Amino acid sequence: MDRGKEVINNSNDDVNVDLSCAMEGNASLGGNSFDGISKKTWAELTSEDIMGMKFEDAEAAWKFYNSYAREIGFSVRRDDKRVVDGCILSQRFVCAAEGHRSQKYLNRENRQRPPRRLTRFDCHATLRVKYDKTLKKLVVVDFVAEHTHELAPTPNSMFMKSHRALSEADKALVPVRQNVKVKRRDLVKDFVDSEKRDLVKDGDEETILDFMESKIEDDPGYFYEYTVDEEKHLDNLFWADSRSRADYCCFGDVLVFDSTCKINIYNKSLIIFVGVNNHHQTIVFACVLLADETTESYEWTLKTFLKAMNGKIPNSVITDGDIAMAKSIQKVFLGCQHRLCSWHLSRNASANVKIDGFVEEFNKCMNLEGTPQEFELAWMEMLARYNLSEHEWINQIYGKRKHWAEAYLRGQFFAGMRSTQRCKSQNAYCNRYLKVKDNFIEFIHDFELALSRSRSREAREDFESMVTQPVVEDHLKSYRAQMGATYTKSSYVEFCKELKKEQSFFVAETQRHGEHHHIHTISEFLHPEHSWTVSYDALEKKATCSCLVFEGTGFPCGHMIAVFKVEQLRDIPASCIKKRWTKHARSGIELNNLSSTMQISPEFACTIRYAELTNMCNRLCYLGSKSLEGFQQAIVGIHKLVESLESVQTSSVSKDQVGERSTTPPQSWNFVREPIHDPSIIQTKGDPSNKRLKTNDEVKKRNCGHCNKAGHTRRTCSILLSQKLGAIPSHMGQLSSDEETVFIPPSNEPEHNNDDERMEASV
Repeated sequence: MDRGKEVINNSNDDVNVDLSCAMEGNASLGGNSFDGISKKTWAELTSEDIMGMKFEDAEAAWKFYNSYAREIGFSVRRDDKRVVDGCILSQRFVCAAEGHRSQKYLNRENRQRPPRRLTRFDCHATLRVKYDKTLKKLVVVDFVAEHTHELAPTPNSMFMKSHRALSEADKALVPVRQNVKVKRRDLVKDFVDSEKRDLVKDGDEETILDFMESKIEDDPGYFYEYTVDEEKHLDNLFWADSRSRADYCCFGDVLVFDSTCKINIYNKSLIIFVGVNNHHQTIVFACVLLADETTESYEWTLKTFLKAMNGKIPNSVITDGDIAMAKSIQKVFLGCQHRLCSWHLSRNASANVKIDGFVEEFNKCMNLEGTPQEFELAWMEMLARYNLSEHEWINQIYGKRKHWAEAYLRGQFFAGMRSTQRCKSQNAYCNRYLKVKDNFIEFIHDFELALSRSRSREAREDFESMVTQPVVEDHLKSYRAQMGATYTKSSYVEFCKELKKEQSFFVAETQRHGEHHHIHTISEFLHPEHSWTVSYDALEKKATCSCLVFEGTGFPCGHMIAVFKVEQLRDIPASCIKKRWTKHARSGIELNNLSSTMQISPEFACTIRYAELTNMCNRLCYLGSKSLEGFQQAIVGIHKLVESLESVQTSSVSKDQVGERSTTPPQSWNFVREPIHDPSIIQTKGDPSNKRLKTNDEVKKRNCGHCNKAGHTRRTCSILLSQKLGAIPSHMGQLSSDEETVFIPPSNEPEHNNDDERMEASV
């Protein structure tokens, strides 16, 4: 949102300043007339403009300063005040970052967890009002606009404490809503069902394609593409909005995807292309619904992905090892390093080699952070130990070692990832919103809802990293302070892990090659057999280490930090700070033809206006309900306003205004295209549900919770049932399986797929 909200001048000097109406998109000073500031934006207000402003009471002054703070990008709190006979003679409002955290909280002994990040930076921004006996009002006598910290963007104001309080009107609605026994979903269910039927009356595929075409009008960076089969059924569908494409420009160096999610009525495979942002969160780059999982389909998907991303090929990609997918990556993503998921490899090792201790040994070889020669030696020792030289699966997976062995992948940037678990977690997150019986339009709507909430969490992390700073420890304090101000909150934690490792390293030898080039040999305390080589160029301030941790993770390793100490560097060189992990990772990115600003659709703009009006009407109803006179005045005013708005509605309709909901798509949806039929429900080679297949070893054998015997559960236990019915005579003893069966009453417990739970009990 633009911070340049227009300040509206009110001609009534005697009305209290009420800034609860200072809404985004229509910020108002309300109340008193303030000469010289009409038509100014909040950011343009100067000390001269604000000094001398008059308010009826301290609450009005607070509302003004709080609204000003929201638009500028900081939070405020009330400070000292002077009260005489119940009358406030002076009040001071300060920035929430004023002052310092008390030392007693910073110097606690026996601390169990790290201290919370700092939120106070000795900021001097303030507004102070003083009572004027002549005017009988509070007048601004002191105003400081400068801050000692970074200001947050206006959209992030919802995360600030002073801007997220409930209004009195909202508080008054809480008991009213609690007393309503009818659930909202019951009231609107029939309406929603009717809307869904009307929406797809022309066909599900036509509706979704028209919907995506209309998205381009509101979001010029929106991209979609589809294919049809020989019978004109919708086959594959790919889409990505401008935010996802912009994210790929910033964080598209590593790409992760798989195709195990199938949550839609047509059973199409959902592939979500994901990566990791500067907060180490999973972000979505694009999505595709595939009719099948053949090499041709994957090739079309990857080519379309490159088309959407302006031809940018990722540096690295991680998949679950699908053969068709691997062939397509090799053909389309030229020069891209393909890594196989370590979790799938470990699982396959457990399923193919039934030897105790083998999986642990296999994982050690896979994650060995050494040279290829060291890996080969460890691999041969493992084969000899378990006599697996002729094992078919072992030989097959060994042939692909350059795609999964850490020794061969060292130095390739994977953002700290070794598996496709980010895809799994993203699928699981989306499954909370998606439904198996969703048609296309419902599926896209639910998916966008999940995506918007995921992005809301990202915005929260942006805010936290922007307005807070870590508590800096004494060890290498200058480095910690520098990186605390540079890295995001999550990235700083990762950096501190390497910083902590530095304490066990020391420079054992230094060789000087010329005046500026130094080569340092690093050794580890109590482990002299370990050594690393760090090359440092003092002229260009560049460092490289033989461990290749910086190249693989993007964070300077402990060996490099040990060299920085020896070289007497006060700050870590800029060449050793990877921008994608910093607070400003998105700055300076050329988006080419992508939309750099998010366009607001007419429907969404209408929703925003409706929400703002509802908020204002809540306050109107709250004030009008306090007295009979106020109630009557509100009724008269509402009737007049409704009549006025009805005349405006009939006379003209604004361009972006949305009227009553229509059962037909908007006119802008009527695109000329060859008729397309709904997709056929297909069976792909992936999991038929959102549950992955398990190996025999993973399936847990269940015994009865009562008698602890196999073959049935507590729900169908004949002994327990007979005891409840009193049907077991004392002389019967043990029950045999070939005796007469009895009827088991149906249970309210959910059914399971296990055959043993469908068995009838015998007596």
